[in-house]
Amino acid sequence: MGDPMEAPPLVEEEPRRSQRGDNAVLPECWRKLGVALESAGSQADAIGALSTSVDLLRRNQGHSSSVQFADGLANAFKSLGIGLKNASRYEEALQAYAEGLKIRETLPPGCNRQDWLSAAAWLHSNRARVFEDMKDYPSAIKAQRAAIEIHRRLFRESKTRERTEHLCDSIANLSLTHQKVGRYSESLTLTAEAIELRKTMPEGCNRAEWLANIAWLHLDRSETFRKDGRFEEAIQEVRRAEPLIRRIDAPASRKLVTGVLAMCCKEKAAALKGFERHEESRLAQEEEAMHRRLLFRMEATPERARDLAEALDRLSECWVLAQQDTLASTAKQEANDLRSDRKSTR
Repeated sequence: MGDPMEAPPLVEEEPRRSQRGDNAVLPECWRKLGVALESAGSQADAIGALSTSVDLLRRNQGHSSSVQFADGLANAFKSLGIGLKNASRYEEALQAYAEGLKIRETLPPGCNRQDWLSAAAWLHSNRARVFEDMKDYPSAIKAQRAAIEIHRRLFRESKTRERTEHLCDSIANLSLTHQKVGRYSESLTLTAEAIELRKTMPEGCNRAEWLANIAWLHLDRSETFRKDGRFEEAIQEVRRAEPLIRRIDAPASRKLVTGVLAMCCKEKAAALKGFERHEESRLAQEEEAMHRRLLFRMEATPERARDLAEALDRLSECWVLAQQDTLASTAKQEANDLRSDRKSTR
């Protein structure tokens, strides 16, 4: 294979043949190339292509005032920001997102107001992710609150499935950040709000995914209670999550259901361990390993192998506490074999 950056002249031919005079076509080709290279793991080439997209649009900025052009430039900055974040170039990523927000701060005539504001909210959310990676949690919380403020406004105007999901997702993200810094009360208040918002299932939503998202919120609350040393309340949240996920009986959702049940078992085992109820914890851990094996059989990806190996490590620790050295060794060996198989396939 040659240099991946040799590809752009091929995509440049389309605007030449059409002679459209559209200053946004070629930059969009570069942006899409950058996104594809990013997906393929070619970070340096991806950033180069995404930067070219931004540069081409900026050169023509004074020659076009259309909504489409402004939207394209804001999206180009967003894509560049994502590429820079994934390359751990955090300050540059923040700058790219800031440039995108400058464009989104003004509502141009003829734009779809809700879509324009929603795009601004996601830029704030992306900035929050960068701050999280930098361990700058106060700035992450500030950016997340800015996103939530926009999503709340849009939700009040239109309580659609999409607006509900966007608001709930933003609230859940802020909740997890509060949890990371030990602000458990704030985290629990936010997840309670998100659960309340999801109590009404909007028309047209995917029932399985909707119920699974509520179950995930209960599991987030369980983790928060557990980290705060409130083990009984942590177990109660798992018990609220399990019936929700067991209500999903669609064959197409089997993988989703199995994944959430695995997390229910993992969280239950951790909470029971906090109580020093080791036998019950082991049983929950065995059940998690069973679900992880099922997931691995459905989809033998490196991620599934990693999750199963980690579950087996935890099960091995449970067997050590039970003084069952042979079973502990067997579980540990299975985990090590999974890791060896992953290394050999790289």
